[in-house]
Amino acid sequence: MAEDKKVKVVLVDDEPHIVEMYQSTLENAGYEIFPATNGKEALELITKEKPDFVLSDIVMPGSDGFYLLQKMKNNKELKDIPVVMLTNLNNTEDKEEAKNLGACGYFVKVMYTPLELANKIKKNFDNHECDKKDFIE
Repeated sequence: MAEDKKVKVVLVDDEPHIVEMYQSTLENAGYEIFPATNGKEALELITKEKPDFVLSDIVMPGSDGFYLLQKMKNNKELKDIPVVMLTNLNNTEDKEEAKNLGACGYFVKVMYTPLELANKIKKNFDNHECDKKDFIE
């Protein structure tokens, strides 16, 4: 009897309570979560785990979410892993930068409960594909 393989997600945020909140909700929705606290740590984890997608904050100390996105998209082994930005930055410039760097989606934390976010992720990203023309907000 084959067991369903869980979708692997690297969750990147420097705020422990945010990580705990989203990790709990996403695990309850059937995802396997690998947390990281900044872009550099996440890049190491992504290289090791090869997740199905990445959910990353932007503003973090040291190496931020844009750093991570840029490094991933310039790495032939990681460039096809979908990246969704999860942030409190709600402005057009940051959304455009995320899109231009190769993000598949951009969610503002205060606009969605963790459960609503989990449902949006399941609906839009469980096919593990990133289509730039269908940038999800």
